[in-house]
Amino acid sequence: MITKILGLTPEHLIFEEHGCYGYSAMYIFSNIQVMVAPVGSNLGTLVEMKGQGCREFEGILLSHGENWYDYFLRVDEAGGIFKRVDIAINDMVGLLSIPALVDKCLNNECISVMRSFQGLQSGKLVDLDEAGRGNTLYVGTMKSGVYFCIYEKAAEQAAKRGIAIADTPIINRFEIRLKNERAIKAIENMLITRDAEKVAFGIITRYMRFVDEVPDKSRLKWPLNDRWAYFLGKGRQPIRLTTAPQPFDLNKTKAWLQKQVIPTLKVIKTFYIEDFYQHFCFFTLWFLFMTGMRIGEATALQWDDIDFEEGTVRINKTLWLRSYTNYSFSTPKTKASNRTIPLDAKTLELLSDWKKAQALECKTDLFYRSTAFLLAAIWSCESSNGMRLWQ
Repeated sequence: MITKILGLTPEHLIFEEHGCYGYSAMYIFSNIQVMVAPVGSNLGTLVEMKGQGCREFEGILLSHGENWYDYFLRVDEAGGIFKRVDIAINDMVGLLSIPALVDKCLNNECISVMRSFQGLQSGKLVDLDEAGRGNTLYVGTMKSGVYFCIYEKAAEQAAKRGIAIADTPIINRFEIRLKNERAIKAIENMLITRDAEKVAFGIITRYMRFVDEVPDKSRLKWPLNDRWAYFLGKGRQPIRLTTAPQPFDLNKTKAWLQKQVIPTLKVIKTFYIEDFYQHFCFFTLWFLFMTGMRIGEATALQWDDIDFEEGTVRINKTLWLRSYTNYSFSTPKTKASNRTIPLDAKTLELLSDWKKAQALECKTDLFYRSTAFLLAAIWSCESSNGMRLWQ
């Protein structure tokens, strides 16, 4: 997989004795991960590249005189399958208006075959971000084979990088997220047509369209909205199946290791796990570091949010703590904050150890049952020797 499919040298990858999604180990090349299945498992080998990983792999392909079609063909010839494929269309001049599309959805001027549109008029598919990162429209559900996400990329980048919206090159982004059979079919069509534009807009046209209401006419006969029609193909240049290659920044990686990873590991190694309170401190630091969660998200976790079989943690709430007996839950800051994070094998093992230790020490009924808070000792816990621990 590493040499023949990815075109990498194994000696250049880092080996980790843990993996995600039920895999036991993985090889890492910057933001490209190759997951290794446990012995006797039928999981196969999984290659995962997110946005940054795709940009880096683009550079590797170019260095070999290849493109994405060459990679797709190698995977297909080797009998590989594509579990998830995301296609992004960048709107560089503002052809789309996300608020206008949101209004059309709420006015029943979006026609789609997706079941999720049943809740459209109640606004369930619309996320108007309150954190200054722009407007987002979701069409479909994450569980379906096809899922659309249309958002204001300029606003997101401006908030993230602290720059003016006018200085961002991409105004809006239209993401097509495909899974399983739909992902495989999209790749097959790309290999047949060698036309990413045709495939991408063919998917959009198949699943949704925005129209203009005409009184006294059937909704199915309403004309296509002019701006949407222009986005779909009038006067637009072909879209290449590519991402902007981004060089590796070794200095940035080195600084991250020196300033964050090494100091954290040094602190973690000083804890005496046999002591309940130090065990709590050790696990809290480890869990926050390995998941990147906010403290409010972590303290709101309950054991039911952990899926030990799938190896994931579900984040869907934050905690507002006033006192030991006076607290409440609130929704996360943004729509994107509702997420599921994969956990590696070591973290799952430490989670299990902490759950057992917590059950033995904590007598407070609120924290004792299976729905107990994962980081219960962060407030109060009456230990077996009668001491009350506070943090």
